[in-house]
Amino acid sequence: MKDSEYVIQQVKAWSLKGDNDLMAAEILVKANDFPADSVCFHCSRLLKNI
Repeated sequence: MKDSEYVIQQVKAWSLKGDNDLMAAEILVKANDFPADSVCFHCSRLLKNI
């Protein structure tokens, strides 16, 4: 695998992790009594992945 292919693969993997963190935060916020610290955790992780 070329270096550029490896980098693209890694970027896609981190992007997917960010998408999953956003989805988790959105699901938690839609709950009636959501844990704010968990929402903040997932939002923080999302920002680190972009």
